[in-house]
Amino acid sequence: MSGFTYQLMFLLLLVSVSLSPVRCLGNEASSEERTLAMIKPDGVSGNYTDEIKRIIVEASFNIVKEMLTQLDKDTASAFYDEHSSRSFFPDLVTYMTSGPVLVMVLEKRNAVSDWRGLIGPTDAQRAKISHPHSIRALCGKNSQKNCVHGSDSTSSAEREIKFFFKDVVSGLVSSPLSLLQLLRLSSIQVLSVITTDQPNPIVMPGDITSQQHDEL
Repeated sequence: MSGFTYQLMFLLLLVSVSLSPVRCLGNEASSEERTLAMIKPDGVSGNYTDEIKRIIVEASFNIVKEMLTQLDKDTASAFYDEHSSRSFFPDLVTYMTSGPVLVMVLEKRNAVSDWRGLIGPTDAQRAKISHPHSIRALCGKNSQKNCVHGSDSTSSAEREIKFFFKDVVSGLVSSPLSLLQLLRLSSIQVLSVITTDQPNPIVMPGDITSQQHDEL
C-alpha cells in the first residue's frame, strides 16, 4: 500500500472523528473567567490581607493583578455610581475613602459566582450566622463595613476590571485548544502533505478551508 494511501486513510479517520456526535470540550466550556475583588479599608487596616489572599489561593483562584491604592472621593463615587441615589451613598463614599484598598483581578472557571460564594452575604452579621466560614464572617462588621467586594455579574466584572486595570483583559479567557480543534488542525497538515505530493490532489467534502482554520 503506497504512502499516499496511508495518508488518505488517516485523513478520512480524522474527518470522521471531527464529524462524529461525540462531544468534546470546546473553548467556551473550558474558558477561564475573571472577576474583580477588593479588600476594603477595614480589611486592610485590620491586617486581614494575607489571610484573605491565602483563602483566595486555596480556592484555586489565580491572582492576575493586584494594586494597593487610596481612593479619593471622585473615584469612589464613580465606582459606586449605581448606588448614587441611595440614602447610604454619602456614608459609603466616606467609608471607601477612609483608608487604602487592595484591588485584585481573580481568575478561574466560574470566577464571579465562586468569589461571591466565598465572601458570603452582604451583611457581615448575617454572614456570621448563615455562612460562618465566609470571608465577611471572618472580618466584616455590618452591611457596609463588610471587608471585601466582589463583582455581582460577568458584565459588572468587565466594567469594574476596566475601571481599575485598563490594560487587563476581562471576561472569558480562552483556554488551550480542544481535542476537536487539534484533530482538525492535524487533518489540515495531512491534507497539505497530500496536496504537495500529488499533482492532482483529491478534494474531500469534509476538508477544512483556510478561512475556517483561521476561525479556530
